[in-house]
Amino acid sequence: MFATDKFVWVIIALGIVLRLAAYLYNRSLWIDEANITRSILGSFSDIFNPSVTDPDYLGHWKSSSPLGFFVIEKFMVLQFGDTEYALRLFPLLCGIISLFLFYSVAKHYIKPKAVPIALALFAVSDTLIYYSSEVHSYSTEITIALLMILVTAYIQSRDSTLLRFVLFGITGAVSVWFSNSSIFIVNIIEGFLLS
Repeated sequence: MFATDKFVWVIIALGIVLRLAAYLYNRSLWIDEANITRSILGSFSDIFNPSVTDPDYLGHWKSSSPLGFFVIEKFMVLQFGDTEYALRLFPLLCGIISLFLFYSVAKHYIKPKAVPIALALFAVSDTLIYYSSEVHSYSTEITIALLMILVTAYIQSRDSTLLRFVLFGITGAVSVWFSNSSIFIVNIIEGFLLS
């Protein structure tokens, strides 16, 4: 068991290193990232007000990223400057956090011997590594989905109480600000909880 636990932490460390390497490579922004960045680098009113009259302006409401993502991104830029590193810091953090969340989900839902294999596949996934270094909310979507699954597992593993359902409601309400797909995830999970 100890050897397996040690191996799991090696896999998580490898996943972190791969995500950091993609982040530190600091590739140039591509056009979709640049359009999102334009909204982030504008004023807070640009983020919250979709009534910009400039027809060439591709504001955040024309992208797939949720409002909470823009607010966190704006905070990162205000704290660390308007560099690609600052813009990609939040997706990187979400990518790293998702490794730990995935490990917890895997421990809960699959056989112990399969956990390291599932975690390794998650840790070295090219797509997940790439999205952890992109100015998009994709890694945030994954992190929120895993968080919602963990909250559901917590609620299901104990007696149903009003407090646990309130916890699920609060998590769901906050998640929609950071993840577009959380609306669907909350509805699916709610169906499981109420059945």
